Amino acid sequence: MKDTSGPQRAIELALAAEKRSLETYLRLAWETPETAGKNMYLRLAMDEFEHMRLLERQHDRLCSDGTCVPVDIEPSLVERVVPRLERGEGGKNPGSDSGRSAALLDALEAENRARGFYREQAEDSPPGPARDMFARLAEMEQAHADLLQAELDNLAGTGMWLGIREFTLEAER
Repeated sequence: MKDTSGPQRAIELALAAEKRSLETYLRLAWETPETAGKNMYLRLAMDEFEHMRLLERQHDRLCSDGTCVPVDIEPSLVERVVPRLERGEGGKNPGSDSGRSAALLDALEAENRARGFYREQAEDSPPGPARDMFARLAEMEQAHADLLQAELDNLAGTGMWLGIREFTLEAER
């Protein structure tokens, strides 16, 4: 049997992080008064739940026979809605603009940490199913970060939507 302590530990850490993200997004959905914000957090929670289920299956397989199996992770709704771009927690009131911004910033930070963790695990894993799974999870976390950044841009009124300037005050030539 192969030594699975590296991948197994990485999957256990990832599972714990996905569970925390799921709980956070469900709490934020509960606390957010507007329907669009509530639905965004619920969609993110659903994705985190799917990540958790995938990781649980891989963990069970590693524990039973020491292997990771190839997985085909379909694009999530967030990934289908948010185009690819190159580029909260505790005590905040998501009902106020400042609370909503703080919650979105916390969530964005968490997604960026998750993406970094998954990229690191992909780089540290030998070529194969575990590496592919971690790389795919990193892509999905990037889509979550893009969605959260778009919400922050919208809330801030920057004139940006999904990294694209919506309008300009300068005359076009």
